[in-house]
Amino acid sequence: MEGTSAPPSYHEITTLTGHTNVVRSVAFSTRGPPLIVSGSDDKTIKVWDGTTYRLITTLTGHTDAVGSVAFSTHGTPLLVSGSYDKTIKVWDSTTYGLIATLTGHTRWVCSVAFSPQGPLLIASGSDDETVKIWDGTTYGLLATLKGHSGGVYSVAFSTHGPPLIVSGSDDETINVWDGATYELIATLEGHADWVQSVAFSTHGPPRIVSGGGDSTIKVWDGTTYELIATLEGHTDYVQSVAFSTNGPPLIVSGSGDKTIKVWDGTTYGLITTLEGRTVVGSVALSSHEPPLIVSGSFDTTIKVWDAITRS
Repeated sequence: MEGTSAPPSYHEITTLTGHTNVVRSVAFSTRGPPLIVSGSDDKTIKVWDGTTYRLITTLTGHTDAVGSVAFSTHGTPLLVSGSYDKTIKVWDSTTYGLIATLTGHTRWVCSVAFSPQGPLLIASGSDDETVKIWDGTTYGLLATLKGHSGGVYSVAFSTHGPPLIVSGSDDETINVWDGATYELIATLEGHADWVQSVAFSTHGPPRIVSGGGDSTIKVWDGTTYELIATLEGHTDYVQSVAFSTNGPPLIVSGSGDKTIKVWDGTTYGLITTLEGRTVVGSVALSSHEPPLIVSGSFDTTIKVWDAITRS
């Protein structure tokens, strides 16, 4: 009797439906039961079971598109969302109750992130050209970082090494900020169009990855801030980039060319291309087992992909 062959690497596992407009952001929980969260132009946030993929709850309260969502990685289990309504909302990621609404940005909030180490902080990037840092316990404003000359589309914290904050902007640059003093350390130039997404490596040598409107992905040394590699292959703007959090080092990118690309995080070679149906608005990788990729799309759906590398 013939044996059954294993499914191919990086195959689609399921499609999650329920949003009624563009899905702009997706994220995985990093502790507790596996969860997926999605933020949409339909003004809602949806939380999905990361194992069964059933919808757990829908969070409402924003009055405009939800541009970014993120889970806390330490401290109180929290979920944060940033919206085009200029506000940031903090939710209990266990009960899903609203804890706080943070105001202060004067234009839409494009990106939010939690610090993965040290004091619990929230960073927010806005079209008002600033990055704001908030206390993740009291929710008070700690600092406003000014240095970009265009909207700030993406923010991220370093995951190891000295505490850093990185921001990507419509001004075609990436700023690196000291995570303790909030002073500007370096400005990275090289993209020929807006910088839509930035992320830090989670293990191995410190790396920063950026994706831009010039259809390229750039990898930077997270210590010297020198450009290490430019990854080419997308044929339209790169909307989202993410690093793997465990297993082999991977970089995943989602693009306006309707594809998701998986890159080797050490050699920077292209491993595979996953085909979508329309613009891929956001990508994330799970820290739980089995390794998964989640992508949010402008077609209102969320796809979950197998991320196991088979020999």
